[in-house]
Amino acid sequence: MWIRMMQGDLFPLDLGYYMVVNPNQVDLDQGTSHEDAVDKERHFFMTDANLSSLAHSSVWSKNLVRMCISKS
Repeated sequence: MWIRMMQGDLFPLDLGYYMVVNPNQVDLDQGTSHEDAVDKERHFFMTDANLSSLAHSSVWSKNLVRMCISKS
């Protein structure tokens, strides 16, 4: 169900859906860089058994940033 929802099949949204992986408290305390956080997010989506089918999708935070910039 999550995959179909993220692809806009179940509940379409004009601007689509976006999933992000935020740094956890340990990452924040250790001063994880933005680049490392983005790499960690990419790795999560590429290796998660349920979400890897979205690996080349537009639902990640980098695409959310692009969409926000284009709409401003």
